[in-house]
Amino acid sequence: MNHEQSATEENPAGSDLTDTCLKLAISLLDHKLEGRLTDSIVVGFLALLGINKTCDGFDDAVLSTFKLSALVKLSQIHGVQHPVVAHKTGHSQSPNELVAEMQDRFMVYGSETPMNEILNLRAYDAKMRDNTTSLGWISWSDDGQKLS
Repeated sequence: MNHEQSATEENPAGSDLTDTCLKLAISLLDHKLEGRLTDSIVVGFLALLGINKTCDGFDDAVLSTFKLSALVKLSQIHGVQHPVVAHKTGHSQSPNELVAEMQDRFMVYGSETPMNEILNLRAYDAKMRDNTTSLGWISWSDDGQKLS
């Protein structure tokens, strides 16, 4: 039996490092934003996420929606994985109850948490994307008779 097998047998939900990382991810999302919004590590990450590839400014808001959606999905996955791990390790009776509790506490609009900021920003970006006219190109055919 190798080290990985013994670690898995001792901790059936996964390695201690994996569990610790999962708890860190949940704690970054599950706290009330107080004081200055910019003091939040998650809000700082969102600002970094918006920096463009050339590092000389920020991406347009319409380009950020997919990044924020990915962050929301990852957060939701962590929000489901955490109760499952807690149940497997005997720290929780029902994963369903813990998922519902976590959802009500920090995975919804109006929760005064980093997730609320992410959801609001994503909604703003989606609204900007839907109401912004994209750049267009006009070209004439070689004979000057057709416009496309």
